[in-house]
Amino acid sequence: MTTQRAPSRRIQPRGPESGTDRLAIIATVAVVLVAVIVIAIGYYFTRYLPPREHVLTVDEQKFTARDIERRAVYLLLSEPALAPRDPLEIVPKTFDQFEREAIIRARANAVVGDLTAEDLEREMRTLFLPPQPTLSSAATGAGIASATPTPLPDDQYAKALSLRLDRTGISKAELEQIVYAQVLEKRLKEHLVKELPKAGLQLHFAVARLTDRAKADQVREVVLRPGVDFGQVAEVNSASDSGPIGDLDWMLPQELRESIRTVAVAMKPGDVSAVTPNQQFFEVYKVIARDEEREFTADQRDKLAAERLTAWLGEQRADLQVQRDLSSAEDEWIRNQAVARYTKAVRQPSAP
Repeated sequence: MTTQRAPSRRIQPRGPESGTDRLAIIATVAVVLVAVIVIAIGYYFTRYLPPREHVLTVDEQKFTARDIERRAVYLLLSEPALAPRDPLEIVPKTFDQFEREAIIRARANAVVGDLTAEDLEREMRTLFLPPQPTLSSAATGAGIASATPTPLPDDQYAKALSLRLDRTGISKAELEQIVYAQVLEKRLKEHLVKELPKAGLQLHFAVARLTDRAKADQVREVVLRPGVDFGQVAEVNSASDSGPIGDLDWMLPQELRESIRTVAVAMKPGDVSAVTPNQQFFEVYKVIARDEEREFTADQRDKLAAERLTAWLGEQRADLQVQRDLSSAEDEWIRNQAVARYTKAVRQPSAP
């Protein structure tokens, strides 16, 4: 009996096409891998590493996104009175503050003189002291004055400085630059206060503030009548949540909104303004009294000096080469890094 052998399978030799296909697959995989690596590297550089380009130039001073981010963290942790509450405002607020300090460092010493190394060291040593009490006029004989702070001794200063630098992430040189600008700004404001006249134009105002234009027109018609008490009408008809109403006491023209300031300066005692829009409100003003040479209070002098300082900064900014060059990616990087570092720091024990 003969056995039949199963037909054998012959392995067909692969032609050149199959080798080409294999190379094409390998090449495709390689291209995909390279693309993934490029994307990963790009994501790492844009999300985690600080952008290296200069984002702010003030005259010859150039600052990177990392510089702005560190200043933002310091602003949030150590200067809460200046820091914004809205995270979206962190970057523009930091730019404003950074720019202000750079302008002051560049120009204020020409007005008030430069700081010596000893001046800066003394200011650094008083930086971590609690707010100083004020001395009464009975104690000083010359009005309200701040008590002279006593600089911290070496060991306390070294510890406080180390904690501040560790918590905020800035260097000592950066902190010195901040303090340098703060001291020059303080001296500049004091200089501007001394230059002010002792007296000037002030207006004694009363205001009615309403949410309805038609009602505001009616109130104006009423208060124009002889013998009508403007303050009483204002208190009865004004919106309760609109801010100060009725008698506002003596005010500087500079304290008024620009839309009413020009009109107010020309008003005489007894004059009533037209209805003036103010955001969601409609206002009616009355001049109760006017004094061309009324002596300024200390608070008014501070306000006038602050206004002059703002004007001075605007003049210097226009004269200097100030340029912002911030992309949306850099803006996002600064904000995300600053918020993350701030959040991490507040969860740790606070430093002075």
